[in-house]
Amino acid sequence: MSRRSSGTMLRACLIIFAVVSALGVCGPALYWRFKKTLRFVDSKSSCPPCICDCPPPLSLLKIAPDFDLDRLFVYWSEV
Repeated sequence: MSRRSSGTMLRACLIIFAVVSALGVCGPALYWRFKKTLRFVDSKSSCPPCICDCPPPLSLLKIAPDFDLDRLFVYWSEV
């Protein structure tokens, strides 16, 4: 291989790598955006409404009454 063809091959590999990297980063976001915009109007009506009898969320004081938030801030400021 000559120097010119190896440079061309390197450039082609870098372009392919750049395109694949860009698709890897932007692909999932584009997929979800297009999936959301291409949704059919009747798809929402086919699903019954959700019924939620969930209790209200618990506060942190009920879950961990002995938790001291000030002690945590002091610990993180020392680190």
